[in-house]
Amino acid sequence: MSALPDRILRLRFERGSLRLDAPPGGDVPQYFTWDDRVAAWRTEALNHFRLTEDAKKYQLTIRDDAADFFDCPGLRPAHRCFVRTKRPRWPPGSAPAGAASS
Repeated sequence: MSALPDRILRLRFERGSLRLDAPPGGDVPQYFTWDDRVAAWRTEALNHFRLTEDAKKYQLTIRDDAADFFDCPGLRPAHRCFVRTKRPRWPPGSAPAGAASS
């Protein structure tokens, strides 16, 4: 694939996905798919942040109109990490292989 021309490409949120108005055959991230219906590249909206990071790598200059459509909340881990503070106690002679017996 060839590099895209040196121009500003419009990124917008449209019908549940991100639309990148760039010519076909250009070098865009692999998570984009060409959509013949609108003559533009599309990807899932969840790739918005990923694209902002990948734009430099692909030499894309983007006018990000998608960011105006929705406000992304701050992200937090969905799970808590628990740390075991004590080693399990195994009855004498029953510890699994490699486990320290108490």
